[in-house]
Amino acid sequence: MDSATLLGVVGIGSTLLGAVARAPGALGAVAVTTRAQSAVEEQRARPQAYSACSTALRARRDDDVNQRAAHQQLGKLEAQRADVARTVGR
Repeated sequence: MDSATLLGVVGIGSTLLGAVARAPGALGAVAVTTRAQSAVEEQRARPQAYSACSTALRARRDDDVNQRAAHQQLGKLEAQRADVARTVGR
């Protein structure tokens, strides 16, 4: 083998060796990137879940408040009806 061929084979071999040496690092980077992306997605989803829970709790509270207000209003109406009945003499 002449020196030019030997130099070419050594160059190709070192390129392949470098690629093999970098492969685990690249695969590790892919795993880190996947975990990081998953963490970012979770961080984005968490406020949406909190918002949905908050909305549901507010709706439940408002419903309870509305029911209490309706019962109070009904009580007032019953008292007014009783007053009218007493006034009319029924």
